[in-house]
Amino acid sequence: MNKTVRKTSGVYFKDLMVIHASLNTGVLILAAFFYYFSMESGAEEGEIPGWWSTVAIVVAFAGVFFSAYTYKSNSLALRSNDNLSEKLVAYRKASIASWIILDVAIIVNLAIYFINQNELLLYIALFLVALMFLKRPSKGRAIDSLDLGKKEREKIKDPDAVVVR
Repeated sequence: MNKTVRKTSGVYFKDLMVIHASLNTGVLILAAFFYYFSMESGAEEGEIPGWWSTVAIVVAFAGVFFSAYTYKSNSLALRSNDNLSEKLVAYRKASIASWIILDVAIIVNLAIYFINQNELLLYIALFLVALMFLKRPSKGRAIDSLDLGKKEREKIKDPDAVVVR
């Protein structure tokens, strides 16, 4: 059975915004949870070997790098495609993959913060959340990333135009 999904530009970008907001909200709730319970645990900083903090920092940098690399490489590969619907489906996958990579880096930093009580890791995780917030989806970002032509731009900007078939 071939199920055809048709989405307008408005619905497509609203769906992306909901996914992005859900990922951001999830890690913010996790950060608040870890912060609250780490304050109650009374564990002292440094009970766990310091190299865990180094691992968390490396994961944070790697997360930023690989998130940007995944997004950019997939976006550049989509520019040669002429079908707007296929471009947007692949753009959605690339965006979600880049957000998940950042989310994993945030969660690793929060988990090690919870274990190690090193507040630097909490601040790094919150910085990554802010970075992820800056990567929120928009029509302008999609137009720029996919290097769309004039007709495709007009279709994206029209909230009632069917863009995914």
